[in-house]
Amino acid sequence: MLCAAHGSLVTIGGTSGRIPVADFAIGSSVNAACAAFAKALADRGKTDNVQVNTIHPSYVETERFWRRIKADMERTGKSEAQSRAWHRADIGVTRFGTPEDIGGLVAFMVSRRGRWLHGATIDMDGGEVPSV
Repeated sequence: MLCAAHGSLVTIGGTSGRIPVADFAIGSSVNAACAAFAKALADRGKTDNVQVNTIHPSYVETERFWRRIKADMERTGKSEAQSRAWHRADIGVTRFGTPEDIGGLVAFMVSRRGRWLHGATIDMDGGEVPSV
């Protein structure tokens, strides 16, 4: 169906695919694998007319992130504000992402204006990933 529609595929991984950490070894590996798999599909997509890209978001204000903050609060006794401030400082960002941030990039990628973007992995991370 993607071939017939000249469609788009966007995989969503995470910055741990670029910055693997021991405490998140499985997740880091899965995120890196998502990008590698999408890159391989992008090669096929050139002949099948299917656009394929990957987004690696950092911390995004989701229910999953809230559970992480809450667990940190319970474990350390920090307030929500203190926990959030610690996480922002830990990854070196001024704010966390929003689902709308990620959705806006996806909307651009799959739009006519974004069709030349192909085989890319974009870190949408507020500047967390230090590599080029």
